[in-house]
Amino acid sequence: MPFDLNVFCRVLWLGTLGGERFHWKRAFATIVGCGIVAALALARTIGWGMDLLIFPRLKKQKVESPIFIIGTPRSGTTLLHRLISECHPNAVTTPLWQTLFPSLTQQRIIRGVDTFDRVCLKGWFRRYLVKFENALFRGWEGIHSTGFEAIEECEAVWLLAMSSPAIYLLVPYIDKLPEIQFLDHESGRRKQTLTKYYRGFLQRQMYGTRRGQFYLGKNVFFLGRLAALMEEFPDARFVHVVRDPAQSIPSSVSMFTKPWNIHSPDLVHDKKHYRQMAEIFCHDDRHLVDIYDQFPGRILTVQYHDLIQSPRDVVCDISEKLGIGISPDSIPSLERQDKEQQHYTSKHRYSLEEFGLDSDWLDQQVAEFRRRFNLQG
Repeated sequence: MPFDLNVFCRVLWLGTLGGERFHWKRAFATIVGCGIVAALALARTIGWGMDLLIFPRLKKQKVESPIFIIGTPRSGTTLLHRLISECHPNAVTTPLWQTLFPSLTQQRIIRGVDTFDRVCLKGWFRRYLVKFENALFRGWEGIHSTGFEAIEECEAVWLLAMSSPAIYLLVPYIDKLPEIQFLDHESGRRKQTLTKYYRGFLQRQMYGTRRGQFYLGKNVFFLGRLAALMEEFPDARFVHVVRDPAQSIPSSVSMFTKPWNIHSPDLVHDKKHYRQMAEIFCHDDRHLVDIYDQFPGRILTVQYHDLIQSPRDVVCDISEKLGIGISPDSIPSLERQDKEQQHYTSKHRYSLEEFGLDSDWLDQQVAEFRRRFNLQG
């Protein structure tokens, strides 16, 4: 199983003694975070080995025509992902806890523990788990609603391989860890190892959900892995939600730097770290334009404002173009979503300036992206 020990050691070093300055909160968070990731990665490796013994047919499990929803963070990918999953009962999606425990063996054990807790302990363990969950995700309330049982993107699977930009949530030294940003820029061997690993994850999700006909995933960090994924899954279909970077990028930077306020209060006033995070999202947008040219016809485009104004029409249109149909029972739910969106107004406001950015800089970074999708600068 892939686990980049070099990146792991550097993260541990940067977060403790090797960064710009020492702060005990960052050091503590880094040690605890790295310890948790290492333990989960070890459990994953053992579990995957046991999977092959317990489920011998797993190797033959096919992953046919998966659908991936992509886009920069804060562009409506979560909304679209959850709407499509509700409309297609045969779609295989992944709750957050299964990305942390991606082995079928692990998942069977956890379900057994949950049954024991429900029957014998009257839900005692679950009550404490809910309290822990609420405390853990409290900082993202109103920004990105999530939870262990919520349908979520699969980035934790990549995190367990130490190959995820999610590492920056823990260590804000983005320029010191460039190799975790863009898999498409990596060597063929590393790229192949990670995409085969990801295929193994999808095989387990499909095998564990017998009713599933296709995998439906979403991941905002797939933009840096698109070429690799298109090569590994030549029949995969991609749905790109397009939003003006002037709206999505400051919101994205705000969301992904929330933990910095807790563990790195000494760095939050240094705007260079925010700019480096914004540069990743700008690079993703530019790279996406190249992918459109390199793989014509592989990506279906959806405008963010269309999704927000009429979710029902967008979901029905996507389903028709992808040939996956739509459940008649889901139409009332989509109509309710239409009404909710008409009355929804975000309470969160972000500006480029509060992160040390400006419109001229952004215009230069994403000019080609805006021209490609007819977005106003």
